[in-house]
Amino acid sequence: MAITIRDVAAKAGVTKAVVSAVLNERQTTVRVAEETRRRVRQAAQELNYRPNALARGLARKRTDTIGVIPQWPVYLSVWSGFTGEMMQGIARAAIRESYGVYLDFQKVDPEQLVASVTDGRIDGALLWRFPADLMAERLLEQDFPAVMMFGPHDNPDVWYVDCDNRLGGRMATEYLLRLGHTRILHLTGSQGERFLEDRCLGYQDALRAAGVPLRPEWIVDVGWEPDGDSLFAQIKALLDAPDRPTAVFAWYDGAAIKMLQKAREWGMRVPEDLSVIGFDSTAQCLLTTPTLTSIRQPIQEIADLAATMLIQRIRGEEVFQTHHLFAPTLDERGSCMPLHC
Repeated sequence: MAITIRDVAAKAGVTKAVVSAVLNERQTTVRVAEETRRRVRQAAQELNYRPNALARGLARKRTDTIGVIPQWPVYLSVWSGFTGEMMQGIARAAIRESYGVYLDFQKVDPEQLVASVTDGRIDGALLWRFPADLMAERLLEQDFPAVMMFGPHDNPDVWYVDCDNRLGGRMATEYLLRLGHTRILHLTGSQGERFLEDRCLGYQDALRAAGVPLRPEWIVDVGWEPDGDSLFAQIKALLDAPDRPTAVFAWYDGAAIKMLQKAREWGMRVPEDLSVIGFDSTAQCLLTTPTLTSIRQPIQEIADLAATMLIQRIRGEEVFQTHHLFAPTLDERGSCMPLHC
């Protein structure tokens, strides 16, 4: 049978309340002498007593666990360079703060998910979600600790950590413009998501500032999984035109890598015939041929800060900045070159 706190108390000759106070190192209204503390610890060691984490969490009304709540379970079930770096950042903060991490794979509607998230299994939630689904605001109404990551929110009371995506889109496009490219194709994802819209707006900002006319047909939605033949047939038609694009800015590295593969299939050389730049600058960029130039958002740092802010919020610590935007940077590699060079 498992050793209980009652067994430790009997062996040490004290009450269960004293054992709990000593082993959990919490303050009580009764002063516990140092000799008694020593006796309790020795009894626990001799009996090989291990506290029940669930019972201790219920007593403290805290589990020392944070949850990662994605918009779709596939975000976590399909491991990618982005997901890997994000989880590294979360794990780094959790280890530093002695917290556990719970990954939520439930396929339920937002209202059910709010009820599940707040049922006591976690102390706070890292929301990797679209602001439009209102989950952040539902948790805010219940005063449940939550921080959004990789997505800003219009409600000033919702905490978030993100990258300046509009600046990143502008930087990618300005880089291609500096290389002499004015015919730039933009591969975007399914619209309606703030960070996608911001990257596309950054692309448009750069063209406008350079006096380059915007061609709406050169903004192509390739979705989250850019594998559709019809989509790339549309892109191939654009690249076969006499005034074809000479460069491509893809909304994330996965789409840029797919563009590299398709260009090779179509007999185009990268970067000689077509320059390609991605977004995120994950480790996958170093494995392509040529290596992929990309806008880096500091994925690990964003996730680490979001988790740290969440734990500080759970503990009731003072947090001076509740909204944080990291600046992106450019990682130049081999997939871009000056036009006609």
